[in-house]
Amino acid sequence: MIRIFQYYSSGMQSNIKLSYNDGFLCAVEIDEPKEIKEDKAHFIVREEFFLKLCKHHNIAVTEVEREVSFEMFWERYNYKASGRIPALKAWEKLTKAEQISAYDYIPAYLGHLKMSKTAPKYGSSYLNSKIYIK
Repeated sequence: MIRIFQYYSSGMQSNIKLSYNDGFLCAVEIDEPKEIKEDKAHFIVREEFFLKLCKHHNIAVTEVEREVSFEMFWERYNYKASGRIPALKAWEKLTKAEQISAYDYIPAYLGHLKMSKTAPKYGSSYLNSKIYIK
C-alpha cells in the first residue's frame, strides 16, 4: 500500500512529500525545487525509519489522505469488456482502504497476467475476489 507523508524541510526551505510503497521510498516531491546541495538531500528509504527520525527530532509530519475514485480504477484496470456497471457496484461495496489497495495492486496483477499469459478477470470479479488484500 502506498502511504504519502508531508513535512517542511528547513534545510531545503520547502515542503517535501515522500511516497512509500509497502514501506519503501518510491517518490519524492519538492514544492518549490531549488538548487539542492548534496549534503541537504537525505531521504530515508524505509518508512519506519523516517517516522522514527521525525519523532526523535520533533519534526511535524502529516500523512496525506489518498483519494482513489472509481474512474481512476476503471482507467488503470483498462479491461472495458468486463462491464462498467457491475464493476462500479462491486467498487461501492469496498471500504476506502480496500479501494486504495485494489487500485495500487493493479500493476502487479497485470504484470502477473502478462507473465502467465492469462486473461484478466472482469473488473467486478477482480474487486470481489479481493486478491489485492495481503
